[in-house]
Amino acid sequence: MHIYKHSKILALCATVVWLMFIFSAFKGFHFWYAGFVFFFWFSLATLNYRHETTLWIVKNRFKKFARFYLVLIVVGFVADFVIGQQIAHLWSYPFYDSFDDWLRLYAIIYPFGGLTILELSFLLGNLFHERFIFLPKVHNTLVRSIDLFDHIVDTFLAVVLIGGPIMYFSGAHIPLAQVVVYAFLLWAVLTTIELACHLRHGSHWVAIFVVALFMSVLLHEVPNTVAFEWKYGYAPILNASIVGIPLWVVVGWYLMTLVMLRLWLRLMLDAKNGRSRAPIH
Repeated sequence: MHIYKHSKILALCATVVWLMFIFSAFKGFHFWYAGFVFFFWFSLATLNYRHETTLWIVKNRFKKFARFYLVLIVVGFVADFVIGQQIAHLWSYPFYDSFDDWLRLYAIIYPFGGLTILELSFLLGNLFHERFIFLPKVHNTLVRSIDLFDHIVDTFLAVVLIGGPIMYFSGAHIPLAQVVVYAFLLWAVLTTIELACHLRHGSHWVAIFVVALFMSVLLHEVPNTVAFEWKYGYAPILNASIVGIPLWVVVGWYLMTLVMLRLWLRLMLDAKNGRSRAPIH
C-alpha cells in the first residue's frame, strides 16, 4: 500500500481509534494511554507523510529511526523513572504492577508521546505554510553569546542528570529536585530564544510550539483526570491546578516539546539528505 495515496483514509481510521481510547479513559479505563498515543501519532504521521517526517523515515530510513527510537527510550526512562519517580517523586503509576506495564511505558508511551509532539508541530506548521528550516550560522554577537551560554547550560544539565542520581542513590543529601527544576527552566528559556533566532520565521514557530503544547495538554492530560493511569505529586513550584492538571505539568510539556525538537535537530534532521532543514515543505 502506498501510504501517501491513502494517507487521509489511514489518518481517519487512526483518528477513530484514538478517539475510542479517549472515550475509554473517560469511562475509567486505566490503561488507555498507550493505545491513544500510538494511534494519535499514526494519524498525524500519515497526514505528514508526504513531508517526510517520522513515518516516512520508518519506511525509508529504518536504521536511522531505530537509533532515534532507542534514544527516546533511554531519555524517557531517565526522565520518568530516575528523575520523576525516584528522585523528585513528581508522579506515580498506581495501577502498574507487572513487567508488561513498565515495558509498555518505556517502549511505547514515552517514545510515541514524544513523536506526537513533533508530528503535531509539523502539521500545524504545514497548515500555516511555515517551513521548518534551521539556520545553523547566524552572524549576530548576541545570538552567538546565547548559543555559547546554552551549550554551557547543556553541559551543566548533563552533569546534573548523570552525576546527580549517582550522588542521590549513594546517600548524599542534596536538593537535586530543586536543582533540576530550575536548571531546566533556565534551559527552556535559552532554548526558546535559540530556536527563535535559528529557525526561519522563528517567532512564528515558537507560537506554533505553544499551540501544540496546549493541544497536547488537552488531549493527553485531561482524559487522565478521570482514568488516573498516572497521578501527580507536588513539585517545587507551580502546584496550582486547572481542571485537575497542575501548572508545572504544563511547563513540563513545554520542556518535553523543546527536548524533542533538539533531539530531532541533532539526530534526525539529515535523515533524508543531510541538509539543515526539517522535512516540511
